[in-house]
Amino acid sequence: MSESNISYVKNECTGCGACYNVCPISAITMQEGVGGFLYPIVSDKCISCRKCVETCPAINVIKRKEDIIGSYAMVNGNSVEILKSSSGGIFLRVAKYVIENLNGVVFGTIYDKDFEVKIVKTRDEKEIEKMAGSKYLYSNTTDSFRQVEEELKNGNVVLYSGVSCQIAGLYSYLKKEYENLFTIEVLCHGAPSQGLFDKYVKHIEHKYNKKLVSINQRDKSLPWNPLITKRIRLKFDDGNEKVWAEDFDPYMSLYIREIAYRDVCYSCKYVGTKRNGDLVLGDFGGLGLIEKCQLDVKKGVSLVLINTKQGENLINMLEDINIEPRKLDEVIKLNSCLRSNVKGPVSREQFMMDYEKLSGEELFKKYYYNNYAYRMRAIIKRVMFTIVGPNNVAKIIYKRKK
Repeated sequence: MSESNISYVKNECTGCGACYNVCPISAITMQEGVGGFLYPIVSDKCISCRKCVETCPAINVIKRKEDIIGSYAMVNGNSVEILKSSSGGIFLRVAKYVIENLNGVVFGTIYDKDFEVKIVKTRDEKEIEKMAGSKYLYSNTTDSFRQVEEELKNGNVVLYSGVSCQIAGLYSYLKKEYENLFTIEVLCHGAPSQGLFDKYVKHIEHKYNKKLVSINQRDKSLPWNPLITKRIRLKFDDGNEKVWAEDFDPYMSLYIREIAYRDVCYSCKYVGTKRNGDLVLGDFGGLGLIEKCQLDVKKGVSLVLINTKQGENLINMLEDINIEPRKLDEVIKLNSCLRSNVKGPVSREQFMMDYEKLSGEELFKKYYYNNYAYRMRAIIKRVMFTIVGPNNVAKIIYKRKK
């Protein structure tokens, strides 16, 4: 394959869409490929200008050279906002500040009406709330990089939130620094595909013979704990709901076992502490196990890494947040994607083959409903939570990880 365009990248592709956004003649489209992930397809219109190759963050790895300015545990002081968030509600605080005080625009991830996960822009506070909350699959950036560039050139303040390869793709696309751009990099150790998620939605609707109207993969009806145990809440069009732990969800069980991520996630070039976002946000799993935390974290807490003066200035502008400095060594010990890539299980290759040939019903039956070994471990885990409590289970698990 010629290296005159992005076609040769193949399994190294992250799906960030930088090539699609930069193509001057729209010769590239992002289409579903292996495993249900998006890949660039180059048409015969290609003029071999190589802009796509020069922009690709998988080929041209970019990482900030500066050390992290500070690492913190943060909690949104607004009790309504924090309950709408997955962790400590810091994204909502930042996003609302950018709109209300800087007259800016925010780019973040939402579910659309068909549960496609995509990055969109908004100046509407209600729309921002749709961006809050974790979506455990890789989002489609669509033409957001072009939109960002247009907003920046018009002098508008922009806040862009995405995972590491998307933030790298944005900077690679822009080719220059902008004082009116703020970026939030969401910590990620891998993500399943939209194609797999579509199979899950169809499976759930078929199983219960109802249409889904909302999916919350981080329900907060129970207090926060150091294991970040997730509860899934599904709402249907008849008003009924289903709620269960992540271990008992056909889709999240695959996420937990790290079996359904994109090829490149297992060799991600953006792991470690050298991150490109002005701010890095994530869960603070294990908080309090190494050193006590004085914050009230019952409703959730965020890990925040400040990478740049731009990010530091933005945090300093915020009101109604509770902040506690934490040692970087602690943060690294408690967050695996600041240390190394995930290691794909031996069954991953077989799973990817099965994805291509099995229906959603057959796939989830094989890897969840009929996987009695996994389900038994999940039951034992829940029994342990009930008997000794999640905090004590967390102490055991993190002690083993040291």
